[in-house]
Amino acid sequence: MDSDAATYCVLRARPRDWAGAFWEAAEHREDAPDAIRAFLAGRNRVELSRGAATDALDWAAAVDGWADAEPKPLFLYDPAADR
Repeated sequence: MDSDAATYCVLRARPRDWAGAFWEAAEHREDAPDAIRAFLAGRNRVELSRGAATDALDWAAAVDGWADAEPKPLFLYDPAADR
């Protein structure tokens, strides 16, 4: 197994109109992690470490609108899981 491939994953965002309340609330939070800031700036995917992805998802889960959004606004793709 390639150890570099095992150290990162991809956090992806679903279209904003699926979870508008979440994204609106996230835009008003000053404590957003860098990955979330990238999505707020228009990105739809961010490569990051598993730890940073977990931190971003934990942060997102505490933002208004997350609990009610189905499907969730963000999801994790782990390239190592495809091996």
